[in-house]
Amino acid sequence: MNPLAGKKWFSWTRLICVLGTVALVWLVLRKIDYVGFVEALRRTDVLWCAAAFAMYGVALTLQASRWHLALRAIRRAVHWMASWRLAMTGHFFFTVFFGMAGGDAAKSTFYARWFRHPLPEVIAAAPLDRGLSLAGALVLAVVTWLIAVVSGGLDSLRAVSFESPGFWVLAGITLGAFVGVGMIFWKPRGDSAWARSIRAFREGGGRMVLSPRLAASGLSVATLGHFALSAVFALNLQAVASTELSWAQMAWTVPAITTISCLPFTVAGAGVREIAAVTLLGLYAVPAADAVAASMLTMVHKLAWAGIGAGVLWREQSVQERSSHVRRPETVSIIVPITSEVGADAANLRRLLADPRVQELIVITAKDSCAGLSTVCELGGRVVIGGVSRVEQFRMGANEATGDVLLFLNPKMSLREDVVQTMLDALRDSTVVAGSIGKPSGVFASVFIRSDSLKRLLEQPDFLRTDEAEAWRRLRKLGRIVAV
Repeated sequence: MNPLAGKKWFSWTRLICVLGTVALVWLVLRKIDYVGFVEALRRTDVLWCAAAFAMYGVALTLQASRWHLALRAIRRAVHWMASWRLAMTGHFFFTVFFGMAGGDAAKSTFYARWFRHPLPEVIAAAPLDRGLSLAGALVLAVVTWLIAVVSGGLDSLRAVSFESPGFWVLAGITLGAFVGVGMIFWKPRGDSAWARSIRAFREGGGRMVLSPRLAASGLSVATLGHFALSAVFALNLQAVASTELSWAQMAWTVPAITTISCLPFTVAGAGVREIAAVTLLGLYAVPAADAVAASMLTMVHKLAWAGIGAGVLWREQSVQERSSHVRRPETVSIIVPITSEVGADAANLRRLLADPRVQELIVITAKDSCAGLSTVCELGGRVVIGGVSRVEQFRMGANEATGDVLLFLNPKMSLREDVVQTMLDALRDSTVVAGSIGKPSGVFASVFIRSDSLKRLLEQPDFLRTDEAEAWRRLRKLGRIVAV
């Protein structure tokens, strides 16, 4: 089912945005030297421009990581690649819907539908994500402002007269504080969508605040994301610059231009970005033609990545529909292959077995004198003799286990407490057949595999003669493999 079926793409608001964009761009082009503008585009350095395009991809990846952390805080994360694909989709909708609200709503709808999470809880990650984004923007603004202060870049502002917004600034701050306090202390009751969203937001925000590691990761990723997004414009400006640029002095202007261009008033920030660039960069003697040319290149990169996001959406929609029949796993069998005298970590096993979704423990060992077998028996596990190679262990595990998911646990690895939940969350993505824990590849790591997928591999006549690397290559043909 298509979440956008029946979607009304035309609206008067969007028409006004388009007309406003055309008017602003026309106004900017009238005010600049057209010959200089064309010349700036002609002398564009392809390498700098390509670097800017690649940097936009880095910025989107960091934004995806920020959203993934917000999803983790509300306990609705699937796996990082799922967050990245939906973040790319969100960038497409952000562009075509002319604002973050439309982009957040669309990507949250697809996320909830594909991974079978309740939409009200998923949508709660959006304001948490935007809160991290705001904090990162403020950190970058302070850093670039200090750089400008040290380098004397603010001297150019002395000759500029500013008229304080006064009442509107105070009203905005008051409204923001009122909403923030209300979200913290209001405890809505009932089962309405709004109540569930607000409860999920409050719980996620609380986890973010109470977990210094999660909060620090979110703030770091958000700050780097804004830096990368600002670097896109800076690289494009370098690509068309006709004069030497005083980057230290004008450092504060680039994040300001980037932030202003994200306001949902125009198409892809066109018009607003050009006006902000001409105004702010003009303080540092940057030709208006160069500022507009850099702005136009940035808009082209934004639209190009929106096109890539549309391609990701088109492909992912078809992939998810083909695998929509796959049943979500609910039970786990832990299989511990022991091929040396090193026994399994008893404390680690007890922690895993305390999860009610773990229904059995199986130890596969090449000989019955391995260390730690008595501990396994005390924990209620059973021992299977045999399985020297990894592929043979896969076969024996599939034959002995009854769980929906088989977790092949490396006895030397100590897993985090939420590993079972993390593993089952990753398998909410029906396209995922297996994953690794702790390392990006299955070799020497703890790995989990859908039992039905492993049994399909075992049906291949020559599977038992393959090595582990070949086994994983064949498994990739059945579906995706992720790292969690």
